[in-house]
Formats: sequence, C-alpha cells, structure tokens
Amino acid sequence: MNIGTPAAAPPDLPGEFQTPALRRRALQAITLLGILVAIVLFAPGLGEVRDRLAGADPGWLLLATLLEGLSYASYVLMFGPIFCAGLTRRRSWQIAGSELAMGSLVPASGAGGLALGAWILHRGGMDGERIARRSVAFFLIKSGANFIAVAVLGTLMALGVGPHLSLWLTALPAAAAALSIAAAVAIPRLGPGLEAAPGASRFRRATAATRLAVTSGAREAVQIFRSGDVRVLIGTFGYWFFDNAVLWAA
Repeated sequence: MNIGTPAAAPPDLPGEFQTPALRRRALQAITLLGILVAIVLFAPGLGEVRDRLAGADPGWLLLATLLEGLSYASYVLMFGPIFCAGLTRRRSWQIAGSELAMGSLVPASGAGGLALGAWILHRGGMDGERIARRSVAFFLIKSGANFIAVAVLGTLMALGVGPHLSLWLTALPAAAAALSIAAAVAIPRLGPGLEAAPGASRFRRATAATRLAVTSGAREAVQIFRSGDVRVLIGTFGYWFFDNAVLWAA
C-alpha cells in the first residue's frame, strides 16, 4: 500500500465531501450555533442558564478543551495500528484527524468520517475488502470500551457499590451490554456465507459482501484485541475515558 505517494490524477471526492458541500455544512453549523447563542442570551425563562454561563470558570473550560484534545489523541492512537500499519505517524494522524473532523461536519453518527477515511485509504491502494473488514473491526473495538464499562459499572452498582439505583438502571443495562459483547464475539461463528453468483442481483451481492465484511471484521477485532497491542488498548480506553471526562468537566 502506498498511501504516502499522491496519485497523478486523483479522483474527485464524493459529493458530500466536496468543498461546496462542506461549506454548506459549515454555514449550517455556524447558523445553528448562532441561533442557540441567541436563544440562551435573549429567550425569557433562561435566566439561570445565563447566570451559570456568566459565572463559568475559564479554568474548567480550558480543562474540558484539553480533555477533548486527549480524546482526539486517543482516537488517533488506536486508529494507526488498525488501519495504517506501515505508514508514518504524521500520515496516520492526518487520516484519523480528517475522519473526526468529517464526523463533526456530517451528522451521520460517525459514518461520514469512516466514509472519508475509506476513500483516502482506497485511493492510497488499500483494497475494498480490507477496508470493509478493518472498518468493522475498528467500530467494534472503539465501541467495545463503552459496552465493557456499562457491563462492569452496572454490575458493581447493582451489587451496592456507589450510589443506590434501581436494578432497571444498573443490572439491566449491564446484562444487555454483556449480551452485546457476547454476540460480537460470536459473530465470526456465522461464517462468511456463500459468494453471490455472477448473475445475482445487486441486493444479493451487497448482502453477501456485508456478511463477509461483518464476520471477517468481527474476527479481526477479536484478533487485534487479543494481540495486546498497547496502542489499541490505551487508545480505546482513552477515547472512552476522556470523552466522559469532558462531560464531567463541563
């Protein structure tokens, strides 16, 4: 794979990533932010909110910004070993940072960022099947920290550790998270399935490709996690921890 060398005639970006579309997205985001600020400043009944903002401690705001930066660094740290083995650290940071930035501009639960990252990797020479597998593996590993945290913390709180809450708010989420983890680990047992026949419909081909990507990606996620790569483990935990720490600081 030769991502570091730019192509002589690079293909156009997908429409949603073109400059006019991004400008439109940015303008929408700025407009919505302006409306939100105007509501907070002038709407009746929000005096308490204005008082809290007026008394905000710049130190806490700075800490929240720092924690968000550490969350970004954690994302990049786990992105490199999964997607960009063999690349320079600078190039890995560029691709991962582009994904996060795109995820902020395109409201699609992070799918926009993954799509942009897939386009960059494909342009750099990575084949589509590997991109699909690694995207599934990355998503499962990144989300795994959330499910593990819910399973562990929910179980501890159900046993009486920490504040007392109903079992509906502790044991039930913990059980659901544990079942989700077990299901993700069991996905590879489904197997890749049969390849679509040459004359199969587009839906049939897409279904077969999706099953192959999900099962093989889940298998690779387990292998990557079991490999004990420190960067992946620290990055996964850090991304979850610092994102929650931002909420705490705010």
